[in-house]
Amino acid sequence: MNRLLLLLILMFPFALTANEIMIKVRIDQANEPYFNIQEVGKESSFRIDLKADNTSNFLFNLEQEGFLTLTYQGQSFPIYLQLEDAIEIVFNGNDIKNSLSFSGNGAANNNMIAAYQKRFGSLNKSHFEAGYLDVQFDTKVIDDIQNLSAEQFKAKLDKLSKEKLNFLNGQSGINEKLKKIYFGKVNWDKVIHKTAWLVTNYNMQSPNELASNRAILSLADQKNFIAEEFLDNQDFKNYINALVINKYLPKDPFKYNIHPSLYSIIEQNFSSKVKWYAQTHLLLKVYERSGNAELGRDKIREFANVCPYPEYQARLMEMYGGEISGVEDVKAPDIDMVDKSGNYIGLSSYKGQVVYISFWASWCKPCIEGFKKNKDLRQKLEAAGVILLNVSIDKKEEAWKDAMIRHRPLGVNGRVVSLSDVSKNYDISAIPLYHIVDKNGKFTYLSDKANRDILQEFIDLVQK
Repeated sequence: MNRLLLLLILMFPFALTANEIMIKVRIDQANEPYFNIQEVGKESSFRIDLKADNTSNFLFNLEQEGFLTLTYQGQSFPIYLQLEDAIEIVFNGNDIKNSLSFSGNGAANNNMIAAYQKRFGSLNKSHFEAGYLDVQFDTKVIDDIQNLSAEQFKAKLDKLSKEKLNFLNGQSGINEKLKKIYFGKVNWDKVIHKTAWLVTNYNMQSPNELASNRAILSLADQKNFIAEEFLDNQDFKNYINALVINKYLPKDPFKYNIHPSLYSIIEQNFSSKVKWYAQTHLLLKVYERSGNAELGRDKIREFANVCPYPEYQARLMEMYGGEISGVEDVKAPDIDMVDKSGNYIGLSSYKGQVVYISFWASWCKPCIEGFKKNKDLRQKLEAAGVILLNVSIDKKEEAWKDAMIRHRPLGVNGRVVSLSDVSKNYDISAIPLYHIVDKNGKFTYLSDKANRDILQEFIDLVQK
């Protein structure tokens, strides 16, 4: 069963399984006929359509207590769920922040969140970015960041933090873990907003002014507020990103390709699972925002050799197309394919030659962009004697042939006969996926040196 079960309840009640949480939503004065639900830590969201009466009932399969995010008309708010919860959410589509209310099991926790949001927060987010790290924060503070001096901004933040702590201390009947998260959030937001002030005003400060303002904002060591238990919380993740960026200042945070420095900052200032999360997140963002695997590849192999968390290794391999997968001195399984004329070809046909395998598909934009961006290099590789084997995993022959006509990938082109066999042998969890096979039919890899000569390394393989 998928973790997120969005089963609309239209005709009759369901018998709930142990972890299925019933969520009911009613939107008064609905301006859009749907909303989106996103599980914290997941990239994708799920659209839920409203019925004619502007209500919707759905089930969420909960593995452990934690947050969801509901987004309606570009405004988002968190929902906190425990295993025994069954909640109803009501709000006005024209004024979500002031009308949001919860009832049912779990209502006390969520009404506390709604009250905190109404008093101190915003449903809209702004952001700042440095070295591919993006930090979200409440749009509510933008005017203060733009109009207040560092002294004024710090004084306002200090006063607001005291009000938040007093509010939280006055809450009763709230889940202890949730309360701990919100006490942490008070401190996290201070660091996020102070860093936002420094970054937003960076170009308007001289080096001396920046140093003075950093001292005024008193961004001291924040290790007391770092704990693995918060890694499933988006506010905490924003806090970690802000800390990394803050430690990079006063250097220019808008320079291109500063991520190696940020990677080193993470290495030096964090430990345990928080460090591995932060390094993984940075490498993922490098590829996600640049589309260039080479920018992060210098750190990938180093990371893969020492990271003790398989889930982070898996996420990197998925994003980087498997460039760090595989074990040296292992024979590459054969790949059965057909060419455009229907003739059978296979990897074994090129024994004794160096083969550069590119797994791709007609629908994969990064794959096609890779063929285009690396056209000159691929021409030189082919001229040097490297076999460029382009392995399509397209299910439809017509789509594959049409893509070859439109994009003309250089090399030997084939479409897999059995996708299940190839997926099992090559662990195709994401494409593009690349492998290099040496003359002995074994997987081999390029060096991980920063200034390596890729063409020369292939030529060395050919001449061995």
